[in-house]
Amino acid sequence: MAHTRTSRSPSSPSHRRPRRGCANPRQQWAQRILAILLAAGLILLLLAWAIWQLLLWLQHHPLAGTALWVSALLLGVLVAGGVFYWTFRLPPPGLRGRHPRRADLARYYDQRGTLRAFQEMDPLEFEQYVGRLFELEGYQVEYTARTGDEGVDLRLRRSKRGWRGRGGGLALVQCKRYGPGHSVGSPELQHFSGALRHELAYEGYVVTTSFFTPSAQEWAHREGIHLIDGLALLHWRNRLLRRARLGMTFLPLP
Repeated sequence: MAHTRTSRSPSSPSHRRPRRGCANPRQQWAQRILAILLAAGLILLLLAWAIWQLLLWLQHHPLAGTALWVSALLLGVLVAGGVFYWTFRLPPPGLRGRHPRRADLARYYDQRGTLRAFQEMDPLEFEQYVGRLFELEGYQVEYTARTGDEGVDLRLRRSKRGWRGRGGGLALVQCKRYGPGHSVGSPELQHFSGALRHELAYEGYVVTTSFFTPSAQEWAHREGIHLIDGLALLHWRNRLLRRARLGMTFLPLP
């Protein structure tokens, strides 16, 4: 009987040999950290040298005082511009992109009771609250009837043409006052998209006290619908409160 010799494939685990020059993953990670630390140290040394040269220049240059005052003025203008932009930026802060942990964050705020004031509102009261927030943003708000609204709760218009280049265009808002654990899904967003096309609206907002499912976020991203969940609603209200503290609102906060 002939003896057959079995040969193992070179790619089998028992015949694999470590490649020469291939470092351990831990060694690679340590080398990367060392390279980052060396680069950071070099940058800090260069920065310290630049500051030292600047101080020497300020001691001997006759225009040093003027340069300091001009630098302080520019820094103040930059800070004031940042505060102004943060307070008046449009549109209202919505759901920026698709965040996989957003539902967990909403549940966290539910547990703290932060969203409870919104969730305990009557649905009609919540619509009026959201309408007042849009009024503070400069919109003219029209409240729809309770029946036959086709999923539209508010109609928004701007009386004047603003810096965004849209004046008098129609925007629609749908309000979803939901309790903890009740999310907004894609079927509701699809129904709202039909209303936007039917009324030829240039913009649409969906505001909820809860959160949106990933499929709803994906649909809104494709259709260009602005989503404002419970976390963004809190952020929006806090931004308007900061504006009121600075004396930059002419309407009382709801």
